Amino acid sequence: MKNGTILFVSVFALAFALAGCSEEKRYSSIYTTEPADEVQQQSYDAPPEAAEVDLVEKLAQERREYVEALKTLRSYYENTGNFRKSKWAARELDMIGDTPQYKFIVTGEISSKNAKNLVSVPEADELFKKANDLYNKTRFTILIGDTPGFRKALNMFNELIEKFPNSDKVDDAAYRAGQIYSFFKDYKLAALYYKRAVQWNPDIEEYPVRFKLASILDKKLGKRSEALRYYELAIKKETDYPANIETAEMRIKEIQKTRSSEQMKEKMKN
Repeated sequence: MKNGTILFVSVFALAFALAGCSEEKRYSSIYTTEPADEVQQQSYDAPPEAAEVDLVEKLAQERREYVEALKTLRSYYENTGNFRKSKWAARELDMIGDTPQYKFIVTGEISSKNAKNLVSVPEADELFKKANDLYNKTRFTILIGDTPGFRKALNMFNELIEKFPNSDKVDDAAYRAGQIYSFFKDYKLAALYYKRAVQWNPDIEEYPVRFKLASILDKKLGKRSEALRYYELAIKKETDYPANIETAEMRIKEIQKTRSSEQMKEKMKN
């Protein structure tokens, strides 16, 4: 009996884990802006051209109109009693949610100007609280595959950045967005949003944003020269995180040692 119970629990746990993996795979394409094998080749440092922005905005508008048209058609069939065709429309709406719709331009790309005169905006404050509550709730349910919660929170953080660029919550929203992109292993976008958080609020101290940015640049993107700068800033600005400071100091020494060794080898070659 005991062995049977253990076997059942083990099978259940495995199925549970696999369900979570499939759920993450299903929604991860919504977060990444292009297929996974191309992500590392894309740079988000340069803002998109005006022509690209116009085309992408047109695509987004047509996507919204397509969804609204399907909803209208479904309602029409429901009201006229044609439930067979109503199910067709409902099924097509469901299929839209399962189909990857790449976000060719992300908010962080076009919101690149320095935010100035940041003030408290009640609507933005409310939106941030709603998104942040969802983010925190999802953090505790992610083990059961609740990735849609992150997707919704991310959409709200981006909405805040777009609609309320002068809100004093834009840096907080950028930091949270960076965390979500990092969770989905879209490290270039995570780095972009972490940079925006520091750019919009150079004095930000509520989060270890500089350290997280440095870690991604260092360990995920191989940009160690740039990582050094943010490790140094983390040591100066993020004193509430002693463990991070210890790691930053260690990585600075290791990177500098590696750089000196490489320079020495280069001199010996010449």
